[in-house]
Amino acid sequence: MMAQSQTVGRLLAIIGLSLSLTSPAVAQIATAESDEPEATDSAIIVTAQRLPGSVDTDVPPDLVLDEQGISSYGASSASDLLASLAVQTGTGRGRAGGAPIVLLNGRRVSGFTEIRDLPIEAIKRVETFPEEVALRYGYSADQRVVNFILKEGFRAVTTEAELGGPTDGGRTTSQLEGGWLSIGKKGRTNLNASLDRGSGIRENERGIIPTGVDTTRFRSLLPATTQIKLNSNITRSLSARTGATLNLTYDDSESRSLFGAVTRPDGEIDPLARNRRTSAAAAGVTLDGNSGRWRWTGTARLNADRSRTLTDQIASTGRDLAKSRLITTTGNANASGPLVRIPGGPVILALTAGFERLDFDSRAVRLSGTTSADLGRSDSSVKASVDIPLTSRRTGALAALGNLSLNLSGGYRDLTDFGGLASYGYGLTWSPVEGLTLTGSVAGEEAAPSLFQLRDPLVVSPAVTVFDFVRGETALVTQISGGNPALRAEKQRDLKLGVSYDLPKTKGLTLSANYYRNRSTNPLASFPAITSAIQTAFPSRIT
Repeated sequence: MMAQSQTVGRLLAIIGLSLSLTSPAVAQIATAESDEPEATDSAIIVTAQRLPGSVDTDVPPDLVLDEQGISSYGASSASDLLASLAVQTGTGRGRAGGAPIVLLNGRRVSGFTEIRDLPIEAIKRVETFPEEVALRYGYSADQRVVNFILKEGFRAVTTEAELGGPTDGGRTTSQLEGGWLSIGKKGRTNLNASLDRGSGIRENERGIIPTGVDTTRFRSLLPATTQIKLNSNITRSLSARTGATLNLTYDDSESRSLFGAVTRPDGEIDPLARNRRTSAAAAGVTLDGNSGRWRWTGTARLNADRSRTLTDQIASTGRDLAKSRLITTTGNANASGPLVRIPGGPVILALTAGFERLDFDSRAVRLSGTTSADLGRSDSSVKASVDIPLTSRRTGALAALGNLSLNLSGGYRDLTDFGGLASYGYGLTWSPVEGLTLTGSVAGEEAAPSLFQLRDPLVVSPAVTVFDFVRGETALVTQISGGNPALRAEKQRDLKLGVSYDLPKTKGLTLSANYYRNRSTNPLASFPAITSAIQTAFPSRIT
């Protein structure tokens, strides 16, 4: 009997060891014994914990990259990696231009600058999610979500230098960048600085054939540029459940371009130049934490953008001056958590309130006189989103139907210079079997013209080279651009149908397909490039 007991004990030990080796989750074995051997019943309960920093959602990610997958893209920073993933993170829904929403360790950030300079070696995992996940974080469901998960206990000093130019010569570009990153138990510190320079290219360096007087050496195809970027981030844990991040940035860029020449009375030729300098300083603060089962995030950011442009004039020895200043103040508060529990699982509610203030002033001094503008806009918004699990394999609620959830969302914005705007959305996510996910959603929104689309001052650019498709010739024209106060709100209604399938026995291979239908009334857009069709459609705009 003792030998049999030892044999059974060894067998159970071997089974327990094999379970711990083959399963990435924690395995627990519960056995129920009775006096009758044939009544013995065993149940295996497998509990898997979510990876720290991942997004808390039942919607499966479209793409997951581990460290090996991340390094395969050959990127040097988080911004470079995001650019390489543009195809996977783009969307055909909405009017956001395809730029994704970026999260860091599953949390909102005050701005993209918080992560743009992170070295690729510090990133442990990248997850991309469909547009529906954006609602959980208080965004509209018209952008995909990308989550960067960082490594713990990481420290690095990085330097990068680049030198390049076209094979035909005439231009040299250089970049010098350095950074320091330290990730510890209580927080993260990241400092980065870069210098980019590029020489200009003139028309005579590319064989442009002049008409009339040869001024090709006084006309730029590309301007000469210099850009400096400084970026710093400090993240600290204030307590076991609360953290804070401070982000400070400063960008400064200068450019010089040529657009012709004039001959002085003494016969000397003076080039006509345009010098432009822009600077942007920003400070952002993020506070986040947990209160019970609710997660909350508060962000605030202040941006100050300045520009100054000096332009030579043909009929004068003086220079036109145009300068502007834009101050942007934003604040946002988001909270999400379980509202009630139903048979399918917890009903998740996400609430968001935001405020944005734009203050813009400009001054232009020309031969014709001086013009100035002082514009302002306040934007207050509230949004709510609720996820309702209708069926669930995990809880056993109508498990034969798989996992089925309903999402409802709504929002309202009030613009001081335009009025109120409403938005709504609804959708279903259904996973009938493991690995297969079907989604369908509808979103409607009213979009207002930007402050500058409405009230931008007129800008006159002389001697701009334009090809006239109707006449079939190149002309030097005076280009006039600016805002249009007669613009109306754009009404948008979008439909999305999607399917994704994780192939069994094939790690990392997912097949997906999406159908989008976007409809707009009174769409807003910049004036398009001049073609023969545009000239025919807008005869009063082109003379």
